[in-house]
Amino acid sequence: MDPHQAPQGEMVSPKNHGCLGLLLVFAISLAGCASTPAAPRSEPGASRSEDLGEITYHDDNLDGFVDLEMHDFGCCDRNWALVDSDFDGIFDLRVQWGYSLTTEPIERPVPHFVAISPKSSGWMR
Repeated sequence: MDPHQAPQGEMVSPKNHGCLGLLLVFAISLAGCASTPAAPRSEPGASRSEDLGEITYHDDNLDGFVDLEMHDFGCCDRNWALVDSDFDGIFDLRVQWGYSLTTEPIERPVPHFVAISPKSSGWMR
């Protein structure tokens, strides 16, 4: 009889298979993480309109092209905007209002054939 095998009919000690139990717990925890879908972020490219808030487009220099795309959620700490600060037809800033004003550089073309709000955003003034 092999000294590493338990005799027939005897219980195997849990300490002999501690690694197997640890591996099982690890696999179950990873499976739980993998099965949970990631929460959608409120950013450009999100697929659901409620993730983007109420979108308005503004033309601050009155050239007929969008200069600011405002995403309004009805509360100031979730609102964000895409800004074309140099009026070249490409958004170059993503601005978020929260406890502080945060900006991050982006590069995304401004949308065409959208309804532009008749009032200025006030961002560039």
